[in-house]
Amino acid sequence: MKILFNYYELIDKSRNDDISLITLAYSLIKPVQKPVFLNYKNLQNTLYVDKVPFELFSRKYLHVKNNRIYRSFKIKDPQCYFRNPEFLTYKIAPAVKRDYLYILSNRQITNNTYIIPKIYIDEEFHRNPLVTVDEINIILQLEK
Repeated sequence: MKILFNYYELIDKSRNDDISLITLAYSLIKPVQKPVFLNYKNLQNTLYVDKVPFELFSRKYLHVKNNRIYRSFKIKDPQCYFRNPEFLTYKIAPAVKRDYLYILSNRQITNNTYIIPKIYIDEEFHRNPLVTVDEINIILQLEK
């Protein structure tokens, strides 16, 4: 299943906060009418983050109903996708997850491969531990 997103919409909604960005990206795996998290503690434990991004609730991107957390937004202009949201739950720095989302954002919706040409992405992102880089491509191992 493709989880459609637009990196720049998520950056805008998160106000460039890594934990907010990761939370919003993870929330896309569930339909709007299904709970994404059981409670605030579950959000922190699932995403391995040290704080709850309460500003997402005040800006109405997430809401609480019956002690469950739901997504309240839709992506207006999907431009890319990921298939495997598991990386968002890894016990790694939020910045690594953010950078991987950026890398994924360079794969168009119509590209059904797990490869992105290396020249599409700045060299600083080639060191992300969630990708493999060869002579000409960035390989999205988690998307295989």
